[in-house]
Amino acid sequence: MLNSIRMTHTGTPDGTAVPPARVPAVVQRAGVVKPRQQTCWLRPACPVTASTQRPEDEPRLISAVLVGPIPAEALPTTELLSPLGALRRNPPKAKPGSTPVAEIVISVSLLPNDTAGHDDSVTQRRVVFLVYPRFQVLDLAGPHEVFAQTERWVPEGEGYAVEIVAGRAGAVRACHGIDVAAGSSVQECEGPLDTLVVVGGPGDREAVDDEELVGWLRAAAARARRVASVCTGAFLLARAGLLDGRRAVTHWAACERLAHEHPDVTVTPDQIFVHDGAVWTSAGITAGMDLALAMVEEDHGPEVSRAVARMLVMFVQRPGGQAQFSTQLAAQRPTRKPLRDVQAWVTDHLADDLTVRVLAERAGMSERNFTRVFRAETGLTPAAYVETVRIEAARALLETTDTTIDAIARACGFGFAETLHRRFKRTLGVTPGQYRHHFSRAG
Repeated sequence: MLNSIRMTHTGTPDGTAVPPARVPAVVQRAGVVKPRQQTCWLRPACPVTASTQRPEDEPRLISAVLVGPIPAEALPTTELLSPLGALRRNPPKAKPGSTPVAEIVISVSLLPNDTAGHDDSVTQRRVVFLVYPRFQVLDLAGPHEVFAQTERWVPEGEGYAVEIVAGRAGAVRACHGIDVAAGSSVQECEGPLDTLVVVGGPGDREAVDDEELVGWLRAAAARARRVASVCTGAFLLARAGLLDGRRAVTHWAACERLAHEHPDVTVTPDQIFVHDGAVWTSAGITAGMDLALAMVEEDHGPEVSRAVARMLVMFVQRPGGQAQFSTQLAAQRPTRKPLRDVQAWVTDHLADDLTVRVLAERAGMSERNFTRVFRAETGLTPAAYVETVRIEAARALLETTDTTIDAIARACGFGFAETLHRRFKRTLGVTPGQYRHHFSRAG
C-alpha cells in the first residue's frame, strides 16, 4: 500500500507561498491508501511543468509526487491516474549520493486550495455539456445553473466543474440568435468525465448526421460515469447507440419521432426524466433542471437538492415518474360558457358527487350530449377531467399544508387514503407520501 506522499510546490511570481493542496483526499480517491495511513510533508520547490499557460499573477500548479512502496496489482500507473483526471509527469531526479526513501511512482498536477472552482483533480465532479448550432439555450442554462449553484451548500471544492464543448471551440449560435462560447472543441476534451450532458434544440436534426460529433459522443460516454440528454438531445444519444435497450424520454412533441426512428428505445412520454442505469434523459427544456436536481440529490443528498431548488425559485424537485403536464394546462379551454361554468364549479366542489349526470344537469344538457361536447372542446372525458383536478388539488394540499393524507383524500373527493394512493401511483408514478417528501413547503 502507498504509505507516504511527497509534495513539492512553487510560489507566485512575487514569492508568496502557495498553500498545500489537499493531497490526502486525492490519494484516498485513487483507492490506494486509507486515511490513517496518509502522511504529507513539504520539500523545497522544484521545477513544475504546467499543462496550460496561466496568467503571471496567479499561483502556478502544485506538483504532488506519490511515492511507494506500491502493490504490483495497482500497476500500470495509468490505472491510478484515471480516476484523478491527472496527467503523467516526469518526477524530479534524486540528487547524487542521496539515499532514496522509496521509488517515485507518479506525479499528479494539482491546484492550490485558494483556487476553488478549478481543482478538478481533488473532489470536484467534471460536468461537460455538448452543444451544437441551433441548440436550445434553456437546455444548457437551466441544468448548468443547477450544477453551478450547488457549490453554495457543499464543502469547498466538492461541487461541480462545468465545461461547454462543441464541434469547434468558440461561439456557437443557439436557435434564437444567442451566441454561447464553447471553451473547447470535442477533440480537445480529454480525460475522465463525471457527467456528460447533450442539450437539445432544433439543430438536433443536423447534429445527428455529424458523424464526427456522434463518434466523439460515443467514445466520450465510455469514459463518463453517467451520460444525460436534455429535451431532443436524446436523439444524439440514440444515434450513438447509447439508448439501445433502455427507457428514455424527450420533449413531448418529439416522443413519437424518437420511438419511430429508434425502435430499440423504449420511449416513456409521460415522464419528466428517466434514469436507466448510467443514462439519464429528460423531457422538454425546463425538465432538464429537474434532471440536474435529481443528479445533485444522488451526489449530495436531498437537503442540498432542495436548497438549490429554493435558490433558483424552482418548484421543488419533481419525481421523474410524474406526468409532464398539469392536466389543467393540457386541457383546452371550452368555448361554450356552460362548460366553463361547470369547470369552475368542479374546482369548488371536489368533495361532492361529480358524476356525469350531475355535471350534465348543471350544464343543462343530456348526459350523452354533455359527454360528447365536453370531450370535443377539452380533449378529456368528464370523468378524466374530474379525477385530474382532484389530483392537482391534493398535490397543492400536500405541498402547502400538514393536513393528513386521510383528510386530503376526503376533501378532494377520493373518499379514502387508499384510493388517493392508487390514483397517485397510476397518474404520477409516486405515492402521496413520496410526493409530500419531495414537494412539501409547509412549515
